[in-house]
Amino acid sequence: MRVFLLPLSLQSSPISSFPKCKSLLTRSPLFFTPPVSVNLKNRRIYHQQTVSVPPKGRRISLLSKLTICFVYFCCKFVLLFQRVEVINKEALDQALKKRDQSVGLLTISNHLSVVDDPLIWGMLPVKQFFEELGRFRWVPGAHDICFTNWWYSKFFSLGQVISLNRKRGLHQPAMNQCLDLLNEGAWLHFFPEGKINQTGSFHPFRYGSARMIVEADRHPIVIPFYISGLDKVMSESRKIFFLPSLFQDIKIYFGTPMDFSDVLEQHMKQCADESLTNDPRIARRMRRIRWVSCLRTISQKIENEMIALKACHTKT
Repeated sequence: MRVFLLPLSLQSSPISSFPKCKSLLTRSPLFFTPPVSVNLKNRRIYHQQTVSVPPKGRRISLLSKLTICFVYFCCKFVLLFQRVEVINKEALDQALKKRDQSVGLLTISNHLSVVDDPLIWGMLPVKQFFEELGRFRWVPGAHDICFTNWWYSKFFSLGQVISLNRKRGLHQPAMNQCLDLLNEGAWLHFFPEGKINQTGSFHPFRYGSARMIVEADRHPIVIPFYISGLDKVMSESRKIFFLPSLFQDIKIYFGTPMDFSDVLEQHMKQCADESLTNDPRIARRMRRIRWVSCLRTISQKIENEMIALKACHTKT
């Protein structure tokens, strides 16, 4: 008999107020995979997924800040030799300045190259960067790319990258940690395509960002933005792996904060409806369908916004 355990982070989420939904998720192999034994204190096994633990203590915290500062100024240097244009950055500025400490920030973008995450934050002014250094962004990173050896694991962990296994689904330890950070008011960045895409069209969006929106204790601030030009800076067909191309046109189009309250309210009402059927099996099946439908609706809404931002790029 297979047993599927509910992550602890779901106990404080809104869905825990609906016992039937919680019972469904604990029994559904569609959303849960059997947990593997992960030792948070021993990170010598790299072929299995490990969980990046937020640094604790003054020394580790200082190392993390120094690592982030080092990467930031390296990106600043690289951007000096690029032509960068940022559109509607005011949306991000207002979210960083005016958001409540208990409200998380979720930024979402397309994924063009291996340097997307550091370079897009390298466009932040120095003053703004140091203001946000204490609560800088967290980002999931592929464990088979960023955590393949001890040096990579230590470097990316100090850079606030969370080891994510892209084959383990929505309810793996890394996704639960992302949800915990978001509930604590942290800033998360997601690449919903799940991998680098230089084809010019979007891959189907995965449901990780949708789960963050649905299960967060408080509705996070969601800001999508579209990136162009970084596929030329670090092309997948480049001859020298670590050498970026210079004097390329990079454009970043920030969208307005997205509101999903209508989708969430409709989903919660459907989950709370106990008059679905008297048959518990059919009821569980119906709730499962509605849960997937909610994730799909949110992901589709994000993808439509990204398509609209891309259309603005093609017009210019």
